[in-house]
Amino acid sequence: MNFDSLKEQILDRLRTIWGQIRESSLYITLAAKYEELTPTAQRLVNAGAILVALLIVFSVPLSYLSSSSDNVSLFEEYRDTLRELLQVQREIAQAPEIPLAPPTEQVKGRIQQILTEAGLGPEQIREVRDADTSGDPATSTIPQSVRQNGVIATLLKLNLKQVLDIGYQMQNIGPNLYLTSMDMTANREDAHYYDVIYRVVGFSVEDAAPAAAEAAPSGKKPGPPPPPPPGKDSQ
Repeated sequence: MNFDSLKEQILDRLRTIWGQIRESSLYITLAAKYEELTPTAQRLVNAGAILVALLIVFSVPLSYLSSSSDNVSLFEEYRDTLRELLQVQREIAQAPEIPLAPPTEQVKGRIQQILTEAGLGPEQIREVRDADTSGDPATSTIPQSVRQNGVIATLLKLNLKQVLDIGYQMQNIGPNLYLTSMDMTANREDAHYYDVIYRVVGFSVEDAAPAAAEAAPSGKKPGPPPPPPPGKDSQ
């Protein structure tokens, strides 16, 4: 079937449909009303019909154009997101390794050195002990894979200068060590001095490899393979 014959079939089909439309009662009624209109009104009707026909004809390519524009915008958004992810991946790969926080005993020794350098007497150092961080409320800021080791130093009868100087030394005590809290109250015997509780916490990222190794059964050799299912004896 060539193009000319297909064209003739389409035209014949359109002529048939147009004939059926012209024979309908609705078309006859509308044509009668159209003939009763003034020439000006007839021209307005013709213009409106042409406008509607043009809108119908151009609605399909306009819809495709709008859809393509949305697809281009979505592609550009995905492209920019992918570029940002690749940039973050490169930055993570180039980031230096985070040093581990020193052990608790070393932190307590460093705090004792700070207190000695500050000139505090034994009566002013109530205690320097390990802090129990297991009871801290859960927070999304610190992931569960981060291990915390804390030290609490309770000091008595400090003047304001000593409070600030020791707090500054605690804040810069070492890598991955942070002064997370400082509770300061007036001394009961002398309100001119203060009792202060410093809390220093170290953060270390736990390695996932040891955890996986502990989860795997150790010291066990794989057992013999199960016997094959019974089958017919080979001839």
